[in-house]
Amino acid sequence: MRQQSSVEFLSTYSWAFLMLGIFMVAILAIVLTQGSGGLSYTPSSCYIEPQLPCSQVLVLVNATAVKFILLFQNNLATNIYMPINALTVFPYYYKNTSYTGSCLPQNAIAGSSVVCSAVMTGFSTSVGTQVSPKFALNYKICSPTCTKQVYNTTGTGITVASPYVSLVYNLTLLTTPPNGEIALDGVPYSNGANVVAISGVSYQVYAIPPTGDVFYTWIVGSNTFVANSILQSTTANIIGGPGVLTANFIATSSTTITSSSSTITTSSTTSTTSTSTSTTSTSTATSTSTSTSTSTSTSTSTSTSTSTSTSTSTSTSTSTSTKTSTSTSTSTTTSTSASTEETSFLANTTVLLADGDVRPIQDLMPGDIIISYDAATGKLYPEVVQRIVYFTVSESYKINNQVGTDGNELFYTERGWVAASNLKVGDEILNPVNSQWIAVYSVTHSEGQYVVYDVIGNSGNSFMVDGGYLADTIST
Repeated sequence: MRQQSSVEFLSTYSWAFLMLGIFMVAILAIVLTQGSGGLSYTPSSCYIEPQLPCSQVLVLVNATAVKFILLFQNNLATNIYMPINALTVFPYYYKNTSYTGSCLPQNAIAGSSVVCSAVMTGFSTSVGTQVSPKFALNYKICSPTCTKQVYNTTGTGITVASPYVSLVYNLTLLTTPPNGEIALDGVPYSNGANVVAISGVSYQVYAIPPTGDVFYTWIVGSNTFVANSILQSTTANIIGGPGVLTANFIATSSTTITSSSSTITTSSTTSTTSTSTSTTSTSTATSTSTSTSTSTSTSTSTSTSTSTSTSTSTSTSTSTSTKTSTSTSTSTTTSTSASTEETSFLANTTVLLADGDVRPIQDLMPGDIIISYDAATGKLYPEVVQRIVYFTVSESYKINNQVGTDGNELFYTERGWVAASNLKVGDEILNPVNSQWIAVYSVTHSEGQYVVYDVIGNSGNSFMVDGGYLADTIST
């Protein structure tokens, strides 16, 4: 009976024992996790106000000091001035202990990033500890003269203390020639500008050429890196020290295309009618001459002469001459040429530009900058488009169901330069932008009438089409 009661008790309350066991295991897991230093913290974040958005807060710790760093952006649509001791930090969220610091650049133009820092002597924390500081910022509005009024705003942050290392450095922006500009995260800076950058953070940079110039390449100094030195728009960062970034520009060239002229001339002459009392004779002669060329002027001239003479023989002579001359000429900047030896692409083939964008070859214009490649040196460089030629061919080749071209176009493969008509499945075409090889899995030949285009530049090197296929171009 007692055994039966025990069984009934266990069957009735076993779920309660199970839940109690799960609860105890959970408590034990939490205790062990805390003891091993594996605490889970709220993700790092910070907030100031919408017009001064906060990007990052850092608390850096070493054996002798604790440093607070704040990164925010000036989105007030006007310049601001950060006075000395513009930053006040309250490391304890519920205490009034405070530390002051400064911000760079002091004159922050609209859209620029600002870095503020303060050394918190006497504040103690350790690496891996979560910190929730408050902070205040003082600034003046400048448009362009700075106001006397000092504005104040506050913010909060959550971060985990990290080992103390130097993270903030000066980045010098230069241009060659010096009248160009560099846009850093959308903010343009003139030659010689010094901006504050955080080590390891990527910044978007764009080279703004002076009038008459085009972008050529980026030149980097020590501690400075760019993702791609030949793209007008790319990313840059500094690592472990101050850096220098230079945008190099070159003068653009121009090309004039002139067509021939045509002249149409028509002349007509009618003469003679003679009558006498004894004999009547009529003679008519007409001559017409026409030549055709292209010209821009039109002229018309008409002359009429009539003469009458009477003699004793009673004869009358009438002569009439009419001459009309018309010439017309037209000139245009569109050139059409045809040659079975030239190489070309279908109209919708895209070409890689120096700024990283792509554009259909039929939409390219003189002065556009494309990415070219020197197979002899293995280097990429910008190429100025001089003009685009187009003509009609009777056949086309489609490579990988993507690249449309005529049979003469050359592609750089592992076998060297190979014409499209000689490409084979299994060939590989170089993409020099990422140093990868694109496998050829299909080559389709078609016959018909196709309008095709090609680029004419200053050199006889090559460019990238449809995502990176390296093909050759025509030199002037």
